Parts: sequence; C-alpha cells; structure tokens
Amino acid sequence: MHLRRFGPLGLVTLLAACGGGATAAPPAITATEKKAEEPLAYVVAARLAREVGPRPAGSPGDARAVGLMVTALRDLGFANVHTEPVLVPVWRRKAESAELVGDKADRLDVTALGWSVSTPKDGVRAEVVEVASAEEIATRDVKQKIVFCNVRTERQRDGSGYGKTVGVRAKCPLEAEKGGALAALVRSVGTDDSDRPHTGSMRKDGAKIPAGALSSRSADRLHDAGKSKPAIVSLLITTETADDAPSANVVAEAPGAHASAKADVVVLGAHLDAWDLGQGAVDDGAGVGVVVAAARSFLARPADRTVRVVLFAAEESSLAGAKAYAATHAAEVARHVAALEIDGGTGRIVELRVLAGVPVALPTVLDAKPSDVSAEGGADVSPLRALGVPILDARQDMTTYFDVHHSRADTVDALDAPALAQATAVVEGLARFATRADVSFGRVPEEKRVRK
Repeated sequence: MHLRRFGPLGLVTLLAACGGGATAAPPAITATEKKAEEPLAYVVAARLAREVGPRPAGSPGDARAVGLMVTALRDLGFANVHTEPVLVPVWRRKAESAELVGDKADRLDVTALGWSVSTPKDGVRAEVVEVASAEEIATRDVKQKIVFCNVRTERQRDGSGYGKTVGVRAKCPLEAEKGGALAALVRSVGTDDSDRPHTGSMRKDGAKIPAGALSSRSADRLHDAGKSKPAIVSLLITTETADDAPSANVVAEAPGAHASAKADVVVLGAHLDAWDLGQGAVDDGAGVGVVVAAARSFLARPADRTVRVVLFAAEESSLAGAKAYAATHAAEVARHVAALEIDGGTGRIVELRVLAGVPVALPTVLDAKPSDVSAEGGADVSPLRALGVPILDARQDMTTYFDVHHSRADTVDALDAPALAQATAVVEGLARFATRADVSFGRVPEEKRVRK
C-alpha cells in the first residue's frame, strides 16, 4: 500500500519535551522543553487518528496503522524496524439499536459489546429486569427477559473506579445467560454524562446471548421507566465473528552503546489497535505517541542499554500481540531488563512504580514521584511479567480518561498536547534510569508474576 511519508513539518521535526539525562542517584531527573508547534507524541497520535482512525484487530484500519507506523519509525531514524506477524481473532459490529417501548417509542443509545452474538433478525422484545450487580442476577427471575446491569463507574484520578466496575461487562451477560435471559444490557463503563455508549470486550469465549452497553443518559431513562412498572425494551444487535486474520506487532530500536549492556533491552510498549466507535486517538494513539517520542531521544543520545519500542496488536480483543511477542522473544527474555506500557490516555504522569526482584529506588522525574506501591503493568506486558521481566509503571492522571474511553468521543479533539509532552519527558527520564548499565532490577519473584 502507498503511505505518505512524514514531511519536514511531520514527525521528524516535531519533538516532544525531552532533553537532559538521568542523575547518578535517585533524586530528580530534569528535562529541558523544546518548544515546537506540537509535541511529537501528539503528532503521532493525531496522525493515527486522522489518517487511519478506527482499527480493530484484523481490520483494514489495523493494516493501515501497521504500515503507517513502520514508515514513521523508519523516517524517525529507528534501527531494526520490522513487523512480527500475529494471527488475531476478528469480530465486527454490523447494526445496533434499542428502543424503550411505550405509548411513545423512546430510542436508547446502545452499542454492542465486543464478541456479542447477534439477536434474531427481528431483534428481541422483552421485559427488563434491572439489577445492581451481576451477582444479583442469580436471585431474580430473568428467564425470557432482558437483564439490565445498572452499575455506575466512579470518577477517580487513578482510574480505580473503572477497575471496580469493568468486570460487569463480561459477568453480567454470562450470569444473565445462566438464568435463561434473552439478552443483557449494561450501563456503559464510563464516567461521562452523555448520549455516547462505550463498547469493550466481554471475551470471545464469553456469553452466547446478545449484549450491549447503554449510554449513561439512556441507562438513566431505562431506570426511571422501570420504577412504576416493568419496562419493555426492543433490542437489535447484528454482529459477525470471522476467521482469524493476519496482523503484526511493530518493533523498533534505539540501540544501546555500552559494550557489555547493549544486548539488554528495556521495552516501551503501547497498543496499536483501537475500537471502531471513535478514532483511537486517546486509546491508545496517545500511548503510541508517548513511547515513540520518548524512545526517539535515545537515537541522538544513546543509553547503555537498548530501548525497544513495541506496538502491540489486538490488545482490545485478545492480547494476541502481547502473547506472540513473549513467545517470539522467549529465548532473549533474560536480557529484558524491564518493560513499561503506556495505555492511560492523554493525561500527565503523576506517579512512578516498579515491580522487581531486588530493591530499586526509582528517581523523581519532573513532578512524577516514585510510589511504595508495586507496579502492576499494562495488559500487554503481562505475558512478560509472567516470565519474570520487571515492570515499570508511569501512572497517568485518568480523571477524564473514561469520559471518552471506547466511545465515539475518542477523537483528536480529546488529546491534550501539553500533557503528552510532559508524559514523554517523564517516560524518557524513567527509561534513562532503567537503561543505565549499573541499575539492576533482578527478576520478578514467582509468586508475583500473575497480574491480578
């Protein structure tokens, strides 16, 4: 395919805030801002969003994103730029609609959850049973009904509200199916008050009944409608599950310069795929932009160890790319010193964490301070964690992340350029610490290798 190369005002010349190096001890690492029209991280994210847009695993957009990033990384001067083939599962949405049935029909804003099956051709029309948790379903008569799991996601700076409710997305349909329900609806796992539903995966091997997510406002209307008498909803979902399709992880390096340490690798990762409702600017174009921009500084000023950028395939649907990377690089996993993933949107980095096999005193980088809490690691580095690779977390401010996450609001307009510049500088500083030949992380102990 033909892809326009990055021109003089493109990626090569637009640098994120970066600069100064790590100090010899854990105190502060400073960075000198380079003023430019737009930081590099923003440019990468914006181009992925505008020129590719939606890119579910195995889709034409997915292939275009791989091609675009291979070209970009070569233009930026990275070494060893290549793709590593991955077969990814494929699911597509075709049509979706919901209506609150009454004297006057009331359209509900709904989107199919990932891996949902289709309703019958004419849809399903049934009484709604509302529950406040997936566990409550077992105590209710839901046979031949539509279950509505109405669970709110709390807005938290660290994103913990999402962690408390995201399990409902898969568990509600499963429990509804066990009870003989015709379909399941969930309140979107998001923090916005809008008419935009949020999609998300409920796993390929999950429920075999149709399942959708309602926007927050539609969820409120359905709740109100059921206060005086049982609400009735008409639901239509049409989806398709296709054969596994080819995709790829995109890999590039900034080679190390120390004779005995250059074979050591510090992974900076993000995922390249994105859901189909928006443009994938925030999730995870922003993460792609940050790791690419942070790693680029090592081309001009190499570290002792090699920095490896890995743009993972199929994070949203299956972690196929993450699993494939761990398998492909199993023979060199002992030389993987640490791995970091950015998948927290467009917010500033506010805290640093580490999970290692030996005590490690992380530095303060700009205004991001180390925490005593162990790193968890993103989903894509979890297979490396399972092999004992130490994990670094650069925790972002996620106050507004779940307003746009997995929804049609995930567009270029949601990107925060100054915050992405700060995130780039922090990731670079943390990576410079990790790539020093005299810094040891050991191996993650066996009992801590499973990401909970």
